[in-house]
Amino acid sequence: MKCRTSMTDPSYLDRCVFEHPPGVHIEKPGPLDPDFLSEGMMPHVQTEPFPRIRRFRGQDLEKIREIESSAFPKTAYSEETLLTFFRMMPETFLLLETDQDVAGYILFDAAGHVYSMAVKPAYRRRGYGRSMLEHARKHVKKSLWLEVRSKNEGAIRFYRNAGMKLLDRIPNYYGTDDALIMVLDGEKP
Repeated sequence: MKCRTSMTDPSYLDRCVFEHPPGVHIEKPGPLDPDFLSEGMMPHVQTEPFPRIRRFRGQDLEKIREIESSAFPKTAYSEETLLTFFRMMPETFLLLETDQDVAGYILFDAAGHVYSMAVKPAYRRRGYGRSMLEHARKHVKKSLWLEVRSKNEGAIRFYRNAGMKLLDRIPNYYGTDDALIMVLDGEKP
């Protein structure tokens, strides 16, 4: 294992990142977590620090709210809802940051349900959304699945291009719009 400091220093892992999809590095999620390391991620020297995926922190709330409001202007989650998700699922409320900004986020549970995901318009079409989905898929028990508005053609196209398949439709889930249930790697749990 190669890191910038000696392995005898207990904080050496804090200066390492873990291999992940090309061009995206995952920040280690805090103190040594044997479950995190056992998932096959090997630390290496951080040569390209950004973009990277890391856990949400309280100081990120306003940036996440901005992304939420931009992506879902009529149905953005409230501050209270986002903080409740954070309290319930701190390990799977993740964001992708560049060297200058928070570019996007994904919120999912261990069972594979994606509650929300969005990328700022200025950072779209760079592979960030796909990187977050790939990261989430590697950290769930079964399949990754979500609901998407049936009239949201851009999101549906993105999810299909990412390999998700249409599983089901829920009539009027969003009031006057149906929800499409889309799944990555199999059936909805």
